[in-house]
Amino acid sequence: MSSRLPRNARRILAAQALRAFAYGLGAVLLGVTLAQRGYSSTKVGLVLTMVVVGTVLASLWLARYADRVGRRRCYVVMYVLLALVGVVFALPSPLWLLLVASLSGALSTDVVESGPFTSLEQPMLATDLAPTERLGGFGRYNAVATAGGSLGALAAGLPGL
Repeated sequence: MSSRLPRNARRILAAQALRAFAYGLGAVLLGVTLAQRGYSSTKVGLVLTMVVVGTVLASLWLARYADRVGRRRCYVVMYVLLALVGVVFALPSPLWLLLVASLSGALSTDVVESGPFTSLEQPMLATDLAPTERLGGFGRYNAVATAGGSLGALAAGLPGL
């Protein structure tokens, strides 16, 4: 097995690492931040529930239509959505806007996202990797996701120190 992955596979791993770090950070801070902004625990729970619902809906939609629309095109759209959702959550926003953003499917409540981005990245990796590279490539993909998410969650606690 070659230790050097193809260029597109390396790009996917880099995107996964950055996204996993952000998701790890967000998994710790999202509920706390909303509560500090004055949202009740019920409203925070509603937002987090809609994040999960959005992840499911986006994953199902992508599983059905991504090959027809184009995986890479869907991938770009998901990252644009992630940026927009980040802006919505970074700024003081009304509950209805947080709920709409949560339903986009771009956020995750998990340190290691297993939703729409993963639904796009795994088939792209399988296509980009030679059969002899797949086992190592997917191992790296999962290791990068876990390490990035863990580091993001750890980073969330640093300001408290």
